[in-house]
Amino acid sequence: MMLNKQVYWDSETLNDIALDYMVTDQRVAKEIIAALTQRVMHAEILRDITAASVTVTELAPLFEMALEHLIVAFQLDGAFIKTSSLHVTRNLHHGVDLIHPAAAGQKLPERDHIAISDIYTSHTANQEYNAIGELVGRLGMRSALYIALNAHDVCIGSMLLCSAFPRFWSSEEVVLVEAVCHQLGATSDRLQYERDLRASQKRHQVLSEIIADYASVYQMRADGHMELEWDRGTSLLHLVGYTVDEVTALGGPISVVVPEDRKTAALSWMPGGPSSEAEFRVQCKDGQIRWIRRTTHMDNDSSDPFIIGYLFETITDITKQKEIQNQAAALAMEHERAQILSRFIQDASHEFRTPLYIISLNVHLLKQTCLDEKQLKRLMTVCEQVKLMSGLVESLLTLAQLDSTEDHQMQSVNLGLLVNAEVEAQQAVASTKGLTFALDVCTDLPEISGETEYVSLAIRHILNNAIRYTEAGGVFVQLSRQEDQVVVEVRDTGVGMTQETKTRIFERFYRLDDAHSDVGLGLGLPIVQKVMEQHGGVVTVDSKLGIGTAFRLHFPLIHPTGSMPLLSQLNISTCNPNNRIPLTHSRHLAPS
Repeated sequence: MMLNKQVYWDSETLNDIALDYMVTDQRVAKEIIAALTQRVMHAEILRDITAASVTVTELAPLFEMALEHLIVAFQLDGAFIKTSSLHVTRNLHHGVDLIHPAAAGQKLPERDHIAISDIYTSHTANQEYNAIGELVGRLGMRSALYIALNAHDVCIGSMLLCSAFPRFWSSEEVVLVEAVCHQLGATSDRLQYERDLRASQKRHQVLSEIIADYASVYQMRADGHMELEWDRGTSLLHLVGYTVDEVTALGGPISVVVPEDRKTAALSWMPGGPSSEAEFRVQCKDGQIRWIRRTTHMDNDSSDPFIIGYLFETITDITKQKEIQNQAAALAMEHERAQILSRFIQDASHEFRTPLYIISLNVHLLKQTCLDEKQLKRLMTVCEQVKLMSGLVESLLTLAQLDSTEDHQMQSVNLGLLVNAEVEAQQAVASTKGLTFALDVCTDLPEISGETEYVSLAIRHILNNAIRYTEAGGVFVQLSRQEDQVVVEVRDTGVGMTQETKTRIFERFYRLDDAHSDVGLGLGLPIVQKVMEQHGGVVTVDSKLGIGTAFRLHFPLIHPTGSMPLLSQLNISTCNPNNRIPLTHSRHLAPS
């Protein structure tokens, strides 16, 4: 579902939308919220750096601020920025060689950024790529993102972001780092402007506080003409892709401005008047619409009688900033919609409980009366449906609680005790189907940080799922430690899944049984996934059709400081059924 950026809904309309899309669009809403949350975080980083770059007088503090923001946002282990005159390092040893030293002062021949996900698997024939990989390896890192620091398409330095673990660099992350480097390059250029302008005439000083794609100075002559005296950067005409002759044929520069914005874009000035700023849209030759910010300033200080003053003008392309602002507004709207949906589910679930309890109580009382076989059968059908609906209500309420932004109360949890209790509870069900139920537990497992109720619920759903889809053979549960994780693995010899099914099992209300002939709500695995997200872990699955399925819950360990490692820091490369950790204790529960 796409949101119209120009439409803003009131609370009543949002509530109606929430009702209409209570089930079918809940997953889409969460995905939009997650994506837009990330974009808002990126926008805040860019906003902070942009705001700081306007007033900064030295590059080092700005470089340090940019590295700190990116390290925190991307959960990195090290980073550096180096130019010909400055070297700023974070969490890396000094003396790091400059990447592409020969490229300083030159335009890079092939690319402005290189992303390496894993240096041990990413060797290529490209010398630039391998040079970065070798440097990253010397730093003790596994993955990196290299961005050239450019000023007007000239490479003035390099930024390198490093991670000690293999990681994928998303396009949003690359775009953000490129925007940050563009801002740093523009700031470097501005500071160079300042150094030049301090030795220049007074009329050039106004440019010292402006970051722009284009800056110019016009002589305002007594005969009414304007004459360009000085300019630098990419002019508006080059930005929109037109030549001077083409714009003249269209009717002048105002013709490239979107008609609704031409009044805003119209230039008005008076000698000695205050600086003015206008934001408007222009239509490029290729049909794209871009946002422009123009700043103008008049200076009537002139000793030439034929010149009445000077007009200083800057042009800045702010299209990305406008897009981020629109995305932030959409995020706020979608977040409010998700909160309304969550509150509705919780309220509705509580309201359903009372009538369901009344129905269940009356069914129980009716069972005590004298009923014939037909009536009793129908009463049992009612009882089963009430039980099914109660389960749906409880599952919806659980998901709403997990989706809420409220803080969850974490405590030390002994996974061994929880797994043992859940296996004992499921033993009777497995026995009725003639299944072997085996439990293997590694001794001396450390505790995890979590909520006992939700952790037990996740384990319960995985066990229920394994037993339900296994008709012969057994279910095997293993609890072990793998590096900085405790892993609960549940393997079965059931029907297994196709690759297409594996990609959809965590969708809410998705079921293998399209005809709904099997008992199930399609909420068990989504609840498991949400519980793992709340605990900073992941759930993985391996399955082959007709052979069986293995689910693994990866819980991060409690560190000595009491904090848990972030999900991006978890190493799940050891989760391989062919590379199992030896077990020191096992207990087999054979069917009775």
